[in-house]
Amino acid sequence: MVDETGRVRFFGHESAGAVRAGGILDRLRFSAADREAVVAAVRNHMRFAAVREMRPAKVRRLIADPNFPLELELHRLDCIACHGILDVFVFLLDQLAERPELRTLPEPWVAGRDLVAAGCRPGPRFRPVLDEIFERQLAGEFTSPGEALAAALERFRESS
Repeated sequence: MVDETGRVRFFGHESAGAVRAGGILDRLRFSAADREAVVAAVRNHMRFAAVREMRPAKVRRLIADPNFPLELELHRLDCIACHGILDVFVFLLDQLAERPELRTLPEPWVAGRDLVAAGCRPGPRFRPVLDEIFERQLAGEFTSPGEALAAALERFRESS
């Protein structure tokens, strides 16, 4: 498809490209691990386009992903081939230079055992609360594990 500016667009190319890459890697007898990493990079490469609009926790998860270096390089090559604009690539490099701790995710400050110890009854509400609190921890909303636990208990009680 050609858009109004004359630029060629192929919506869904990431999925089609992932399938094609997988077939090529199979024929070349790449290892399963390498095949999986490359296919995931091709399938996910468009998520870099919205990185500046992502929540800080999502950017942190993106950077901490073990496949991030491969995906970042694919993003760079894709940008060079398509339009030559490397602002997102440079933004991510700057993030890594300024905050090297982003390369790994921290341990969650609150776990199910903490909720149980505080008197909460285990059940299906645990996972959504723990996921939300960890997301907020990654976003830097808490200054301590105690503060995160207090927020988790409050959230757990709200969902009762």
